[in-house]
Amino acid sequence: MDTMKRTNETAERLAKMSGDSYKMVIEHMLAQQERHVKFGHELLDGTAREIQHQAESNRSVVGELVERAEEQRDAYRTWSASTSMPTRTYLRAARLL
Repeated sequence: MDTMKRTNETAERLAKMSGDSYKMVIEHMLAQQERHVKFGHELLDGTAREIQHQAESNRSVVGELVERAEEQRDAYRTWSASTSMPTRTYLRAARLL
């Protein structure tokens, strides 16, 4: 009977140790999964912020380029209106006006 009792106690300790080991592995896997999810969210959020920043920057540069192009066009029109007739005829022939 004493042998049976020790065998049962040993089996219980072994089962508890195995259960504790599985519990530790599962807790580790869950924590790792949470870290991966957090990393994924931060990666996507950071990427979205960077794309938005680049789009705003591009919009600003394009707006400035449009303004400069309009200023150049106005200056060119002013210049072409003030040039002599032969020059305008030449420019039209060269398809520059």
